Amino acid sequence: MGDLEEVLEDYRSQGQHESSGFFTLDTRVALEKMKAFRLASPHLYILNLVAAAVASGAAAIHVRTRPGGLMLEWASPPLGAEDLSGLFSRIFSGHEDRNLRAQRELAIGLHGAMSSRPESVILDSWDGHAGARLTLNARTFRLEPLSHRPEMVLPRGNRVEVHHRRPGLLRRLRGLFARQVAPTEPELVRLSCSDCPVPIMLEGESINLPAMKGQALILSLVEGEPSLPLCGLRARVLRQVPSPGEFSAQLALLDQRTPAPLRVVVNGVTFLKEASLGTSRVRALVCAPGLAKDLSQADVVENEDYEKILEALRREVEFMKEEFALRDRTPGVSPGARSLFYEVARRQSAMGRLSGAADIYRHLYSEHPWAGRSLAVLEYRLGRSGSALELLRLQEREQLDAVRRAQIVEDRAVLELERGDPVAALGSVEAATELRRNFYGQRRLHRVAATWELGAYLCLAMGDPRAALVQADQALELKRSLPAQHRRRASALEAAALARLQLGQPALELADQALRCREQGYGPEHLLIAPALAVRALALGAEGLWHEARGACWRRKFLFEKRLGAGHPEVATSLNLTGLVETLEGRHEEAARCFAEAREKLAAVLGPSHPELIRRPLCYREWFYEGAAVRCTPPLTAVAQDEPEPTPESLRHRWPPRQA
Repeated sequence: MGDLEEVLEDYRSQGQHESSGFFTLDTRVALEKMKAFRLASPHLYILNLVAAAVASGAAAIHVRTRPGGLMLEWASPPLGAEDLSGLFSRIFSGHEDRNLRAQRELAIGLHGAMSSRPESVILDSWDGHAGARLTLNARTFRLEPLSHRPEMVLPRGNRVEVHHRRPGLLRRLRGLFARQVAPTEPELVRLSCSDCPVPIMLEGESINLPAMKGQALILSLVEGEPSLPLCGLRARVLRQVPSPGEFSAQLALLDQRTPAPLRVVVNGVTFLKEASLGTSRVRALVCAPGLAKDLSQADVVENEDYEKILEALRREVEFMKEEFALRDRTPGVSPGARSLFYEVARRQSAMGRLSGAADIYRHLYSEHPWAGRSLAVLEYRLGRSGSALELLRLQEREQLDAVRRAQIVEDRAVLELERGDPVAALGSVEAATELRRNFYGQRRLHRVAATWELGAYLCLAMGDPRAALVQADQALELKRSLPAQHRRRASALEAAALARLQLGQPALELADQALRCREQGYGPEHLLIAPALAVRALALGAEGLWHEARGACWRRKFLFEKRLGAGHPEVATSLNLTGLVETLEGRHEEAARCFAEAREKLAAVLGPSHPELIRRPLCYREWFYEGAAVRCTPPLTAVAQDEPEPTPESLRHRWPPRQA
């Protein structure tokens, strides 16, 4: 096959362009091929005629019924005799542009009208001075010129007239039953064309309706061609953006979760699609004239073009959420808006945009006091530990729930240690332990172990690994009721491993157990296996297994790159960890490159003067409010800064490798 392709390519390279175009079929051959084609409903042809009018650039469409027939008229460039003679061959054309799309829709509509065996179907086209008439019935395909203006509402344009036969009694009974089962042509126009970007007059009355009504948090107008009719929604925030493709759209983010189908308008005809845009709060209307329809003409084909539009809409929904949360400061936060604020604030915090996240939490704090804990964390990360500590103390006084009070006291312990008060920090840990023990009792002691784990990390940060090991062992003892591979055991195992490393004791077995717990509980590709990978890398380095240690570091880095993107701050922390392992091995040049790359990545996201690029805490703790998960990263995996390069001797008091 490869040799054949090379020969053909060689022949092509020596040729010259002669012409290009598309094939056509004889009209009678095309009609013969279409005999097996049937619309999903005999009345759907009216929608293809409307689509033909919209695709041809109609300025207005008029639909009228009359005894024994129906008339549809639209103002657009008239069709010539050449277009009408080859009209049905356009159905099988592979070429695609606006005019051919309109002629294909017109041919399908005329053929669909003929499927109900009318007396005749007449298509008139008039340019103001001359025109042509195409007459169709069961036996005739006749094309003739027009010298006089036909009976039309518009001075120039196109008109389709369907004349039905006078039915007998049996056919009238069948027709009555069919109308009860399926909508008639006028009903179909009302149901399926109300979102049409072109004015449609049915019996002299407009059927175009505002796309959406009611109140929205934010409305996004994706402006493209053709433009959609005005939206009837009132929104607190309005967003206008140019379309990234050949479509226009209106997206509304509502306060309540009200699932609704995606409304897709193809050449004036609306199709309802079940599609996920990332949240059930979104109402969406998209107008995309280039989308393909299936053979029955009753649905849109979910091909590559359709998926591209869906992906663009999903991205726009995320931008809408972010813009609303950052811009809206209306007093009185509703429950729906509150959950949206929290979602965006968590994302902003995870991406390192701490000022934006803090601004959102500050707005929430006035009406939802629990946001104060999140605000305190961000104040701490922004270098304002005094403000953070004051917020936590205020939260502790206001909070009645024992578990939440325990969480606040634990956070306060970290801040007290950061401010240089280890005695107060340990006192806070004891207070949090008492709160948890009183709430959970003896039956759920593994819930009390979280505070002992925090105590272990605080002792590590204070340089007391023996006390840390006691705290970690106590946490494991409280969790003995859990299965051996339970994910809740991982953090205590990691704390015990770090304490053993600082004491110069082997810790690889504990690190491997922690990794197995996290992999079994979360999966091998979950972000929450990262802490275990960091501890395992340090434990492998202590055993002298430097190659495997670097492998654990790079696995952690690739995990964050895959799930969060190459520019995420967590990728920088993984590079810092790799630099630490390289330093312990004595590979100082490689370590310097890792530290420099980490600083460059963080500076690109946070800015060169961000507090997290200046300070370097001994124990860095990050809060994940999703599922109340707490992750503690080991010391010296924080941000590298401009200071003398560490050496194995300067770090040996923290993680000494095991002596042979």
